[in-house]
Amino acid sequence: GDALSSVNVDDLSADANSIYDTINAQVNAEYMAALYKEGYDAYSGKKYDDAVSALSKVVEMDENYENGNALYYLAQAYRKNEDMENAKIYYQKVVELYPNTERAANSQNYLDQSETDTAR
Repeated sequence: GDALSSVNVDDLSADANSIYDTINAQVNAEYMAALYKEGYDAYSGKKYDDAVSALSKVVEMDENYENGNALYYLAQAYRKNEDMENAKIYYQKVVELYPNTERAANSQNYLDQSETDTAR
């Protein structure tokens, strides 16, 4: 990925630019898949700092990745790390982008619960 980002596409011919775009898209897809797996595995292994690190990169590149699962697990990792301020941001995005899903309902429950806890 880093080698491709150093290519000056303005210097490429039309054919070379097309090849570059194809390679870049495939590398990015593989990179995103690897990052998501790393983040999800870290979350599953209760390594929430590592999960936040990987999943935040995925969400930064594509917040709809895996139909919102990256967003949801990022919110979950923040919550498990007791960082509700950041968790709320991502739970809210899940609710807005994926209404009428189980993830959105769970996210709304966590948001409601955090408001109740704050009000105490």
